[in-house]
Amino acid sequence: MRPLPRRLPSKSAKWAMRVALFTPVLAALSVLAYRGSSVDTQAFLVLLAVVGLLGLLTLFLVVVAFRSLWTHGKRGGRRATWALILAAIVLAPFVFSATLWFTRPLQADLSTDLIDPPVFRAEIAEFGNRAASIVAGELRDGYPAITGRQYEAPLETVLDTVLKQAAAFGWRVVDRSGRIGADDELVIEFMHHTTLLAFPIETVVRIVDEGDTSYLDIRSQMPGLVHDLGTNAHIITEFLREIDLSLIGQVSD
Repeated sequence: MRPLPRRLPSKSAKWAMRVALFTPVLAALSVLAYRGSSVDTQAFLVLLAVVGLLGLLTLFLVVVAFRSLWTHGKRGGRRATWALILAAIVLAPFVFSATLWFTRPLQADLSTDLIDPPVFRAEIAEFGNRAASIVAGELRDGYPAITGRQYEAPLETVLDTVLKQAAAFGWRVVDRSGRIGADDELVIEFMHHTTLLAFPIETVVRIVDEGDTSYLDIRSQMPGLVHDLGTNAHIITEFLREIDLSLIGQVSD
C-alpha cells in the first residue's frame, strides 16, 4: 500500500495563535499602565488601536489558515480555532464600542443647562467672564431629556445631599466656591474615573438659591476624548436619580 502523504503544518495557524496569545497580554498591560498613570490618555488610545488591529490581523490569519486546511489539507485546525476564540474575545469590546459610537450623540461634554452651563475654575481662569458663553457655544444638545432639577429644599439641604451622594459614588471634591448664607450660588467640582479603563471624568455641580426653592445643574466631561459613548449621560442620569430619591417629595414641577 502506498503511504498517505504527510500533512504539512499551516504557518498561518501557527502565527494566528501567536498573535492571538500576544494581543490580550498587550491589552492587559496597556490597561494596567494607564490605570497606573504610566501612559497618558492619547497614548492609551493608540495602544487600544494597536490591540484592535492585532485582533483583526488574527482574524485574517485564521481565515487564511482555515483556507489552507480546506484546500491543501494542512494541519492546524485546533490552533486556528483557539485563535478565533481569543480574537472574538478581544474584539468584542471594540464591536460594542463601535455600536455605541454610531448610536450615541458625538460628544464628550454634557450639561443640563446649555445656555448658561456650569463652568470649571480652570475655564474661568482661561476665559474669565466669557467662560460660560464660550462653553455654551461648544456644547451639543445630544440629550434634551436630561435637564436640571428644582427642589423645594433649602440650599444647605441640597448641598449636603449632593456631597453625600458624590461620596457614595466615589467622587472626589477638587474645588468649591460659594458660601451658604453669603452667596446665592454654590459650585462644587468633582474628579472620578470610569470603572474598567479608568478614563478621567470631571463633573461640576451648581446649586442656585431661588428663595423657597433651590435649582441644581450638573455638567460632566471626559477630557481628551471626542466621544464618551454615552458615559456622561449615564453618570448624570444616575446621579440625578439618586438625588431625586434622597429629596423625594421636594422636587418642584
